[in-house]
Amino acid sequence: MTKPRLLPVPVLAACAGALLAGGDASFPGADSPPWDGTTWRRFDDAATGLSFDVPMQGFRVESRHFDPKTPPGTVKDSLLVSGPAGLETTIDVFANPRKLPPERYFAEHLEFLVGPESSVYGSAAGVRRGSAILVDSPRRPGTFAQRTAVFAIGSRVLVVRCNDVEDARAVKGFERVLETLDAGRDER
Repeated sequence: MTKPRLLPVPVLAACAGALLAGGDASFPGADSPPWDGTTWRRFDDAATGLSFDVPMQGFRVESRHFDPKTPPGTVKDSLLVSGPAGLETTIDVFANPRKLPPERYFAEHLEFLVGPESSVYGSAAGVRRGSAILVDSPRRPGTFAQRTAVFAIGSRVLVVRCNDVEDARAVKGFERVLETLDAGRDER
């Protein structure tokens, strides 16, 4: 019978500390220097067919996939980009079976994104530079100031949110996601 191998105390302490902090010991870049602000890596999510750039180190993407039969107005998939300061960019995917333009889908299902002090304006997003709606929401008690882009790709609507527009690193990552976001198979 072989003896079980024990992990060294520093390894156990690092794992326990990461788990107690609500993190994950496998967080990419946990032991590396901070992101240099210029190098990127490509993230591909096979389940959604979405791909986009994220900072090279110190960031991770978590994918959550829900019932594929979700009705319009309900999140179908969610991709969460986290960095050293926490959640920075969120990509929520909604079903759009009628292939409504983003303005109409927004009016029918996503008006809750606009608060009394929000600014709403048009823009372009994604590698195909499609029509998008941008919503700027000011800081409120309990929330950071946020910027949200809403645009349609095929039979889906994507809602991409920068969770703190006062953090230059978060804004840079958000803008890079918007510039490089590609839906591959569904972008017709």
